[in-house]
Amino acid sequence: MFSFGDARFRGSLGALTLAAPIVGIDATPTGKGYWMVGSDGGVFSFGDARFSGSLGALTLVAPIVGIAGTPTGRGYRLAARDGGVFGFGDGGYIAGMAATDFGGEIVAIG
Repeated sequence: MFSFGDARFRGSLGALTLAAPIVGIDATPTGKGYWMVGSDGGVFSFGDARFSGSLGALTLVAPIVGIAGTPTGRGYRLAARDGGVFGFGDGGYIAGMAATDFGGEIVAIG
């Protein structure tokens, strides 16, 4: 993790051996923390980012491609390449596309 401009460094995973590569990051509403997510659904919290759970212990049908924190900072959603959406904290389930043949792949969540 590298920070530039007025973004403050809150921590990184550089010293760890991860089970899967980091594929997404999102800042908290305060800008004083962030979440990182691995393609296996493992979530890592830094600064004032609250850890609300992860998928790291599950076998996924498709890899995770991104993370989006909620406006309150008390939760987040993970998106999988097949359209699956997983909510944690106050990021409850809204909808997913995993059962829909939409002819492509999800690449991010915002």
